[in-house]
Amino acid sequence: MRGYITRISFFLLIMSVSIIGKAQVSEVIDKELNLHNLKTKIIPLGQLLDSAVIHSPLLKMIDADILIQDLKIKSEKKDWLSYFSVTGSAKYGMFDNLVINESLGDESTGTTNAKQQRYSVGLSLKIPFSSLFDNVDREVALSEKMKLQYQKDKVVSELRKLVVTQYGNLLRAHAKLIIKTSELETMKMQMADTEVNYRNGKIPLADYSKQKSQLLNLRLECEEIRIEFTVAIHLLQESIGIKLNLN
Repeated sequence: MRGYITRISFFLLIMSVSIIGKAQVSEVIDKELNLHNLKTKIIPLGQLLDSAVIHSPLLKMIDADILIQDLKIKSEKKDWLSYFSVTGSAKYGMFDNLVINESLGDESTGTTNAKQQRYSVGLSLKIPFSSLFDNVDREVALSEKMKLQYQKDKVVSELRKLVVTQYGNLLRAHAKLIIKTSELETMKMQMADTEVNYRNGKIPLADYSKQKSQLLNLRLECEEIRIEFTVAIHLLQESIGIKLNLN
């Protein structure tokens, strides 16, 4: 009977400590979340998105391919200029000249022959048959550039979505870590009282073992969340291409 009363007393003690502990945990959690607000320490989301676009290896590769297509297009345009040429010639010798005489309203024509030096300048256009295929190459280059630009826009959109998701995961893991750490600290204090009562014979081994098992499980949960938080940091850093200073 006495042992039964002792167990009831212990149960009531644990219940009261638990109620008080939950209130304390809630206060501690609110205080810790406000004190360690990750949003005030981390780079703003807009800058994270810009950094991800700037440092993305895939986008750099696409930009390089777009530049190659631009150079091909410009090269084809310049090739057309080579088809034009300026020609000139100079000749010296006897040339016939047309002479027109007007006298009292009468007009007569004739020719004279004289030694002269004459010059001529002209513009010529020579289009080789292969240039027809060059124009096709230019159209292909324009088409490839458009496809690459579309691919780049799609990659940017997907990358921005990924960074937003990873940013949310990081904040969520950080909040979970604070909550579980606060619960663990409270459980440690409760366990210290339980150990004293167990050594004094106020509680049986089964109750002591049960609470110790709960403490070990809570420690395991904290460690898992700590790993989740660490992974979230590394994944976000990998996407944005820079290190985050969360101190």
